[in-house]
Amino acid sequence: MCASKSDKGFEECEDVYGVSGTRAAVADGATEYFGAKLWGRALVSSFLLGYNPLGNVGIHRDISRRWKKWMETYNTSNPDDWFGNEKIKQGAAAAFLGIELHDRSFKAVALGDCCFFHVSNGETIRSWPFHDSNQFGSIPSLVTTSGIPSSYLKVTERFEPGDQIFLCTDAISKWILSFPNKNELAWKTLLKKDAQQNFHKLIDDFRSANRFRLDDDDVTVIAISL
Repeated sequence: MCASKSDKGFEECEDVYGVSGTRAAVADGATEYFGAKLWGRALVSSFLLGYNPLGNVGIHRDISRRWKKWMETYNTSNPDDWFGNEKIKQGAAAAFLGIELHDRSFKAVALGDCCFFHVSNGETIRSWPFHDSNQFGSIPSLVTTSGIPSSYLKVTERFEPGDQIFLCTDAISKWILSFPNKNELAWKTLLKKDAQQNFHKLIDDFRSANRFRLDDDDVTVIAISL
């Protein structure tokens, strides 16, 4: 499920997500960088293929080269876009979260402010890497094209049949964590039967709410039933 900022079309959404086999991942391209969505797509694609772009120097180098080739193509096709071509020189950056399912457990790697929520019976058992809405800041750690991160986060979590995992980008993660009592009210809303079909309307409603208002940013949620 994905929705762009209220004043943007879906093609302008900087979030990227994917699911393949036992792996799922989300990336949130940093808007201030040019080509951030393509960089997020490269991170997600490499993870779904079985690699860890946060911890493997060779993989990070390969996908960074791929991104640079994409940008060279843009440069060649748009020689008069002086601003865009100058921004390309700065590289790109994205927050990233990936999980891999195993028998009764899953492993997660992350850098930035994308979060997973482990939910059981409509209550949050664990949120990671953030557990409080006050942890979200304006300058999160990001995966950049300039080099492999010096460090990143990883965790292993056990689950029971019937549990659910939600991978979320920053705005919706912060919103969920703003609710008290293990975020019960948030899950009652997001777990409604028609939530997926009416996702864009739900997001618009959250953005205009008087209480627990959702920030107007790109929103992505991957829901996995275990």
